[in-house]
Amino acid sequence: MRSEIRHDPSQKIVMYLGLFASSSCCILGYPCSNEASVILAFRATCVGYFICNLAGLLLQKCELSRRILRIGLVINSLSSWLVSGHWCLGFGEWCIFMLCEHAFMMFGGMVLVENLVHLHLLFTLTGSFVCYLLRRESSVLGVEADRVWDAAAVTVVMVLVGGILYSGQRSISFLRQKLDLISSIVTMSEQELPNSVSFTRTPSGSKFVSSWSSPNGGSGALPELSDCIGRGSFGQVFSANYKNQKAAVKIMTWEGEQLKRVDPLKEAKLCMSMVHPNLVQAFDFFMRDCESELPGKSPWKEIWIVQEWCDRGTLNSYCDVPRTSGLGLKQAKTILCDISTGCEYLHSKDIIHGDLTSNNVLLKSRDSTGPLELDFVCKVCDFGLARVLEEGVSTLLTSQLGTVSHMPPELIRLDNKRLTKKADIYAVGILLYQVLLGRLPFAKKSAPQVVIFVASGKRLQLDETAPEDVRQIFMDCTALEPRERPTAEELVQYFSRDDPQSG
Repeated sequence: MRSEIRHDPSQKIVMYLGLFASSSCCILGYPCSNEASVILAFRATCVGYFICNLAGLLLQKCELSRRILRIGLVINSLSSWLVSGHWCLGFGEWCIFMLCEHAFMMFGGMVLVENLVHLHLLFTLTGSFVCYLLRRESSVLGVEADRVWDAAAVTVVMVLVGGILYSGQRSISFLRQKLDLISSIVTMSEQELPNSVSFTRTPSGSKFVSSWSSPNGGSGALPELSDCIGRGSFGQVFSANYKNQKAAVKIMTWEGEQLKRVDPLKEAKLCMSMVHPNLVQAFDFFMRDCESELPGKSPWKEIWIVQEWCDRGTLNSYCDVPRTSGLGLKQAKTILCDISTGCEYLHSKDIIHGDLTSNNVLLKSRDSTGPLELDFVCKVCDFGLARVLEEGVSTLLTSQLGTVSHMPPELIRLDNKRLTKKADIYAVGILLYQVLLGRLPFAKKSAPQVVIFVASGKRLQLDETAPEDVRQIFMDCTALEPRERPTAEELVQYFSRDDPQSG
């Protein structure tokens, strides 16, 4: 016997709230018109929305109930049109009412029907605005009475929106997590800024005490810092002298809530444990606890990770011209083979990089074996967002965002927020795009535009100048469904094989 699929508790809450809101509005009526037909039409939309919510509750979760709930949203849109077409208050009051109404349409649609929410919003907004412009002047009640009705209606809608926001539904929770995350990233950047100079000297006008330790059991000889050569989400990178050799020192700072989200010691130990020709090697690390003597300043932690020096900079600086044929194509495949090999090693250790971009691939000089060979090797770096998968676990719930241009569709869409190794494969595909075409992906789009582009199912396309098999591997890497993407091992096999077209 087939068991019934019940609505989520959050969906039931929203439908119960819909019953309350439609009943309240039916009782309140609409005071801006004394025409019986208008009042009857308004109450009819309230009754229609009530029936749709009631039917959704009684039918349990199925395609029919979803369609009925969608019809309920359309009826609610028609009610908004009717109200706008006979509005008797000012433009400001109408804007407030419409803002509340569209907030309900967006959040209610996300919970109840889960897709095509943007079309519902556009349908409601367009119709309401046109009806407002074509409205007939009416003043059947006093202004104060009209405003009382408006306040009551707005209150009902706000109760509805508030209930939806705190319903716990996965789409709403995911949206709130992303907004909280973006807020925390902005706050973190502001907090790190005042401390940036403390890496090389004590800030003027401030005092702090610190204690150094070498959890790795190192010699205790601190590297001598020189120039700042880069900045990341968790700190800065300096050129340095360490044991009479040039090195890079990554200095990260954590304080307050950041210490709860990221473990700096885990970051350092992870870097030390990864040994591979296509990964930036870490030699040693030091940690210190810092405490300011100024009142109100919370303590913070610094960790210095000493890494090998990569003298050729980042891959981003190399991607300046197209390389879609001949020698350029062969060099591009060599670069992608290096990156895929490093990625394969990480995945073999059950590690997901999570932020694989051209700025996180460093170039180090090497002796070339011939005039057609590259004179550098690519090394993947920056495990600031790396995730370690525990035994038996294949996915992780994301708690941090990587670079949006390299973020796969499954992390942008609201229906899936789990990170797998295939997220790194998608990022390799984006790197292939940049290396081949010599330009940044989504170069003319802002971050929100990139999110909308990817979430709508659209994809980047390689130029026709690239060989067909290269275009195919790019399409495979950037497939919308993670399961359709190749593994890192398969990418290594593809990019390492000889190809007459790139000879």
